[in-house]
Amino acid sequence: MWPPRQPPRPQPGPPGAPSGPTTASAGSIASRTPSSTGRRSSPARKSDDTGKPLKLAAALDIPRAVSNFRFFADAAGQFATEAHAVPGAAINYTLRQPLGVVACISPWNLPLYLLSWKVAPALATGNCVIAKPSEFTPLTAALLGELCSELGLPAGVLNIVQGSGAGAGQALIDHPAIRAISFTGGTATGRAIATAAARDFKRVTLELGGKNATLVFADADLEAAVNGCVRAAFTNQGEICLCGSRVLIEASDLRSLPRRAGDPSEGLRIGDPLDPATDQGAIVSEAQMKKVLAAIADARGLGGRILCGGARVAMAEQRCAGGWFVAPTLIDGLAADCSVNQEEIFGPVATLVPFNGESEALRIANSTRYGLAASVWSRDVARWPPPGRAARGGRRLDQHLADARPAHADRRRQAFGRRPRRRARGAPVFHRTEECVRCSMLEKKELTT
Repeated sequence: MWPPRQPPRPQPGPPGAPSGPTTASAGSIASRTPSSTGRRSSPARKSDDTGKPLKLAAALDIPRAVSNFRFFADAAGQFATEAHAVPGAAINYTLRQPLGVVACISPWNLPLYLLSWKVAPALATGNCVIAKPSEFTPLTAALLGELCSELGLPAGVLNIVQGSGAGAGQALIDHPAIRAISFTGGTATGRAIATAAARDFKRVTLELGGKNATLVFADADLEAAVNGCVRAAFTNQGEICLCGSRVLIEASDLRSLPRRAGDPSEGLRIGDPLDPATDQGAIVSEAQMKKVLAAIADARGLGGRILCGGARVAMAEQRCAGGWFVAPTLIDGLAADCSVNQEEIFGPVATLVPFNGESEALRIANSTRYGLAASVWSRDVARWPPPGRAARGGRRLDQHLADARPAHADRRRQAFGRRPRRRARGAPVFHRTEECVRCSMLEKKELTT
């Protein structure tokens, strides 16, 4: 409903302290674990929404979403402010207030996990939220909204708006009541949002595309590297912005690593997403499946060699007949600067690219217009360069595991601004206004008669 409700007036308290029902509500949401929310938080509902394997939804999406709410519920009581004394004259302090109404636009690949990463800090800092999930995955956000209503979140504090990006998304971006926009998705859409928001000086934080490199040196433990590369490339059907879709291999290992890797589909069971034994589920939509298959066709046209996969998979299960399944695909023989190695595919497709020495490895890793994540496999700790010399991935991943607290580096076309990954430090900066207050000291004078 428009206009959205404005956040409640802050209650009196120490400067910078969180206040209002939205901060308390973040704690209420966090207190409801998946087991206590019953059917609504069932991994099966999450799997239905995206086509991802049931066990991945249970092990990744739901626990991390719960952790996000718990973290920011705890952080809400720890936001600090600064005070500076002017001896004998005044005390200046910073008063932080909620911005008002924040728009959170989340993608389809991790619809609950990434939505919670946006909603939780906005609520914890006292704002009202209008959240728009992807039109491809509307169910999870709707269930989150129902859960929040059951928990007693005041009407209008969290609003779930369904619709297309061109319709509902554009309306949110253009509406004058929206004070800040948090978006995760494609680079072209992010550029359009940044342009539109700039006209009204709205705060914007974007997490955009990635074309991440996994660097495997000759001295690496190849068995561990193979397992890590397969996991990094094909988890969630390759539909994760941090996926290692470019595997850079030192030339001396170019033949041994693919041989060790074999056919990833032999170790990854493709099947009904609701089957607990399934490792790789369906692509999120037919359009996305066609995009993935088109990229594989482009690779063939450019002279690439399909080592495994490379085609749509026909499912025997009646429920999944005609489903959007693509086999894990490994390709070599492509130039490092070809389109397949430069553009994000967002599917179960990885390429092998040889390099000779560290300098060439870093040059190839940095050769795309994206910068989001990178990983290095080596027994030589000296290969972990100091800040400023690493690949422009922003963070270095080990076996596709990442600490959620550091912010991504703001480089290249991955993003503009930061989501509050610095958690307690970043959230009050993005989601609140800052007002400098000066308390003057009155001069004491003796009364004369």
